Amino acid sequence: MPPGPDPITRASTKSWIVGVLNALVTPALLWGAGVAVLLSALVFAVSFLLCLPMALWLDAPQAPLRIFARSYTWMFRAAPLLLMLLLVWNGLPQVIPALIRSDWYSPFAAAFLAMSLVTVAYMAEIMRGALRSVGSGQKDAARALGLRPFLSFFSGNSSSGATRGSTCVDERIVKLGEADVACIHNLAT
Repeated sequence: MPPGPDPITRASTKSWIVGVLNALVTPALLWGAGVAVLLSALVFAVSFLLCLPMALWLDAPQAPLRIFARSYTWMFRAAPLLLMLLLVWNGLPQVIPALIRSDWYSPFAAAFLAMSLVTVAYMAEIMRGALRSVGSGQKDAARALGLRPFLSFFSGNSSSGATRGSTCVDERIVKLGEADVACIHNLAT
């Protein structure tokens, strides 16, 4: 019967694993993880707010808005994120020299700006697809009920494609009973 692994190999493997686990909980690595989570949360929040207007502009009847939105999404979706980070951190201060002397322009701010630019482009395309998924029947039903466009959009008619939430208009537009008409009337007023 061959002998098992020698004790020296077993001890060095165990110490290596302990070393890696200890390195994963160093203060610097934990601080970096916190910064990454904060950056991701901020980028998502800002990008979510900016992607809806961009998604609406992608299908806008006005040519300048549509051209701007399509150019923006094409450019920022085509460029790798690493390239955008390098351009914003290294290139932007070359174009705007005042950024070098400013206190607020930090690596965090540059990463936030670059990641937001790219994320807005991706999220705008996602939101555009979601808005296109809303059937024309829902839009016609809201119009027939007298809902104003702004109200029907934010009450669940058009936004149902984006959120697929279950609002009064979404759930019950098909079976219009007395309670449903009252519910929709309350939304409209």
